[in-house]
Amino acid sequence: MKYTGEYDDIINLPHHVSKKHPHMSIEARSAQFAPFAALVGYGDVVKETERVTYDKVEIDEELMFILDSKLQILKEKIPSKPLVEIRYFVPDLKKSRRRI
Repeated sequence: MKYTGEYDDIINLPHHVSKKHPHMSIEARSAQFAPFAALVGYGDVVKETERVTYDKVEIDEELMFILDSKLQILKEKIPSKPLVEIRYFVPDLKKSRRRI
C-alpha cells in the first residue's frame, strides 16, 4: 500500500516495545481514563440537598373516623390474608422538612 502523506516515513514501522517498562494490561490502561471526583463527597451533599422531605399530615376528626372504619373492615378480613399497603410518617432526622 502506497501512502502519500506527511507520515510516510513512519507509517510502516513496527510497533515500539519498551525494553525498560513492562507491557501494561488493558485493565491498568483503562484505569487511567476512569472518572474521579475532584471534590470528594460533593455528589452526596448535592443528593441530600435534592432529597424532598414532607411535613407530617395532621388529620381531623372526620378523617380519623373514616380511617378507623377502614381499619375495622381490614381487621375482619385478616383471616383471608389481604394484601395491604400502609404508609406512615417517619420524622427526617438528617434535615428539617421543607414544603414542596
